[in-house]
Amino acid sequence: MSPDILLSEKFGILRSDKQLKIDFEAYQIDGGGLGLIFFDIDHFKPLNTKYTETVVDKDILAPFQRQLSDLVCHRGFAYSVGGDEFIILLLGVNQEETLAFANRLLETARNTVFKVKEDDVNITLSAGVANDLSDSRDYQTLRELANQAENKAKANGRNQVVFSGQDLTATEAPKESEQQGIVKVFPESTVFFYERFCSAFPGVRGIQWFANPDEAIIRLSKLLRPPLSLTKDKHSGTLSPIWWWRDGNLHIRKFGKVKDEIVLLDWFELKIDKVAAVNSGSYYQCFVYVQTSPFEPTGLYPRTEEEIKWCVDTFGYCSEEYGLFDNQYKVTRAEYDDDAAMINGELIDFEGNIELRIRHITPYNFIIAAQNSPINNSRFDQTLKQLMNNLLQGKTSLEHVEEAVSKLSKREPRG
Repeated sequence: MSPDILLSEKFGILRSDKQLKIDFEAYQIDGGGLGLIFFDIDHFKPLNTKYTETVVDKDILAPFQRQLSDLVCHRGFAYSVGGDEFIILLLGVNQEETLAFANRLLETARNTVFKVKEDDVNITLSAGVANDLSDSRDYQTLRELANQAENKAKANGRNQVVFSGQDLTATEAPKESEQQGIVKVFPESTVFFYERFCSAFPGVRGIQWFANPDEAIIRLSKLLRPPLSLTKDKHSGTLSPIWWWRDGNLHIRKFGKVKDEIVLLDWFELKIDKVAAVNSGSYYQCFVYVQTSPFEPTGLYPRTEEEIKWCVDTFGYCSEEYGLFDNQYKVTRAEYDDDAAMINGELIDFEGNIELRIRHITPYNFIIAAQNSPINNSRFDQTLKQLMNNLLQGKTSLEHVEEAVSKLSKREPRG
């Protein structure tokens, strides 16, 4: 096969449009599911006008195509179909996986700085997604569906992904929508989580540990950045796509650093010890493991060593619940519930101006994953709890946890 068919004639980096149909028909025979992403670079003509086509080719298009080639490696192929238009063919994927890859592509482009003359230039992409199993097995039809979806993405504000058949009627700009937690279409939670995972732990394949608490917190802050609750409109419900799992299994509403190695996850005070990112299988199986160091007891509940040991033997850890008034005074959980306490000799009515806190006075651990992760399985709850306890006690490894999760069935797509 001649090089002019296999490779983009201009840069010799990507495959050419001539090869796309050939590849599509060859791999379609396998019947594993194909995904097609049609996308272009937003506002490309103004870049050519400002810097000239020659400069943009050298400083943006060539490095972008190399980046694209690396990103799609082992997952499919990338094709140059025009000056600023490209197509990616993904092999053995369904629509969720294709959409997850497309969003990862856009995230990578947004976070890349291209050096053009003396300027730092960022680009955004508009992309359309179609799949052969869900839309059509005919190459030309599938390409047209993806192209139409890409046109919808551009018409609706650019810098976004639209899948074929998606009805977009909202008009908010993507950045404004993200800040407000307003979304045009509820994302599947595993896709949402995978996008966040990739941005917080780029390049992670398999299991990678982050034992420096400061770096761990930086990455957790990226993973759990706002918005964590998404609303389509005032008439629909709220989607909380990221949850934490151990024996409480709750959605995550907020996350922030308090000081040093201490963070606040909703009402849980956590002293971060180390974190592991796990990306060993398909996108919907990835998760983050978090292990924390113990706090000093609050002093509100005098406990003997025997009592603490009983808690650990029974639950795997020992914790304390208390109320924090005026961001400085600790009161018991009972006083928090009664909304009043004696403080410095004065009986204070809190009038709701108090926050619940939970801290662990022994080592603690948990998993962060998508709401629709396979981990969300009531039959797995006791197994997960035992695995978490064994990890704290050094009786098992995270590899065993990853193996257990990999055997869980994929859940049906939902928010």
